[in-house]
Amino acid sequence: MLGAYELKRLSKIRRNQAVLASLGLAKPILQNRTPAPKSSRPKQHRPPAKPTRKSRRIAAIPAPSVYVESELANGTLRLGGDDAQTCVTDSKRKWDCLVSRVASDDDLAPDDENLLFPDEAKVYALLREEKNAMARELDAAAYHVAQNRALMSMARLLPTTPMELLNCWGWGEAKVSAHGDRLLAVLAPFVESLQNTRVNRKSGTSKSRASSSPFPAPVVTPTKGDIVENGDCENRYDEDNFGPLPIEPSDLKQFELPAFDAILAWKRARAKELGYNDPCVICHNRTLCELVRILPSSLAALGSVWGIGGIGTKRNDQHGLLMLDALRPFRADLLAARPKPSISGGVHDEISKAQPRNRKRPRTNASSTWEEEAGENLASEAWRARRTVHRLPACDWAGRRERCERVNGCVACGRYVAAGRKFAYAPMTQRVLDILSSPGAYGSHAAAHAAGWRWNARPNHGQSSHAHEWWPPEAAVPQAAKMPLGTYAALDVIEEMF
Repeated sequence: MLGAYELKRLSKIRRNQAVLASLGLAKPILQNRTPAPKSSRPKQHRPPAKPTRKSRRIAAIPAPSVYVESELANGTLRLGGDDAQTCVTDSKRKWDCLVSRVASDDDLAPDDENLLFPDEAKVYALLREEKNAMARELDAAAYHVAQNRALMSMARLLPTTPMELLNCWGWGEAKVSAHGDRLLAVLAPFVESLQNTRVNRKSGTSKSRASSSPFPAPVVTPTKGDIVENGDCENRYDEDNFGPLPIEPSDLKQFELPAFDAILAWKRARAKELGYNDPCVICHNRTLCELVRILPSSLAALGSVWGIGGIGTKRNDQHGLLMLDALRPFRADLLAARPKPSISGGVHDEISKAQPRNRKRPRTNASSTWEEEAGENLASEAWRARRTVHRLPACDWAGRRERCERVNGCVACGRYVAAGRKFAYAPMTQRVLDILSSPGAYGSHAAAHAAGWRWNARPNHGQSSHAHEWWPPEAAVPQAAKMPLGTYAALDVIEEMF
């Protein structure tokens, strides 16, 4: 039985229909029709349509009829379709055109890494690594800092000033102002060597690719797995005794080729497992060449191999352990076959000095220029107790990179120190440091420290970036403020103070 509300609703509907009918707007009631009987004729399947293009710009151009028919065990693809042969011919022609291109000093903006000379390629790799670190620190896409071609142009033109950097491909005033100084600092240590190599190359007296490289051999921190079973030698790569790092399989020693072939097969199988048609997505062959030469035994040591990156990077995390497992059966034989580094003098001593040592922090004596207790009398006991929990370093601010390398084994800081840039940081952190030492603020970092400022740069989850912690003077921030401050918050405090 309908309720009062439903009866009222139906009454309004009938009234509205009557009004529409009087105006000639009433819709005719459709009679229920019986569905038409289905045809007994079988459905005719249409032949598959030819592939079409959805882009309006090229919609009128017929799409090629080609598909992957099968894949052989060695990774070779067999194509099918009406245009398969044409596709293969076009690809071969494009490949031959690419191979015919060679590195030339006249090319001021190479658009492919293969068009760089070996020494330039290594400088470009450092620039790209620094660019990626800057992008992580700024939480931005890497190409927002600089395009890869812009870095290749830097490696070719070798600018030393921001004005010269403007002459490189892809560099405008905004990017030079924001990122130029930091990338120029990475390039600076190699400019003279690259210029000399270029002069030798043009004069026809260029040395071999390896001997012209301005880079020292990479330092690999040994672990227990890096010790040869007989205990007579540690696994430290020595370029002077064993030669330069290989770039392609032809640079490998004869006894290294079986290991390379086995890891190459692993790479192809790994790519097939993940559904990649191109095994180079896993890593390049140059990476495998360095792998069988450096023989890393840990993920941290694997970070020194070209094209991998340290712990926390995508390739290291996804494929690092599997790559080490593939290498492990060959390590003992490869270690036994390679020359043993000299125990005294030369490269061995330099590497030994570079190894991080777990030693206690030296106490600052009265003759030191850096006073650990400077400014402590300006802070309350509670404030000092909050800082003590974070164990802030007591060394001079200019020595934080060296300390981070020594205490934390930080590879990024070690690279900066080796390049002579032990007091260079990300743009915003460098801005804080520069403001504090400016005449309009404290005049020096020691004076800022004496006024109560404290600062620490802590490695950020194993990446090449750092988390920066700032402790302003107690009077500059509320007692309830969350400490330590980040870099942007520290800039806000400085702006209010000065």
